[in-house]
Amino acid sequence: MNGMAGVKEPEAALAIPRLEDGFMNMREPLGQLAESVVNEMEAA
Repeated sequence: MNGMAGVKEPEAALAIPRLEDGFMNMREPLGQLAESVVNEMEAA
């Protein structure tokens, strides 16, 4: 039984960059997260 039947993926999940084999490319989002953290630390 699939409990996720009929559930649509959020737009943010669809925006995650994918590699040619379909796997998520986490390098870009993690880089953006690290940059955000550094910017917040500098602003504090």
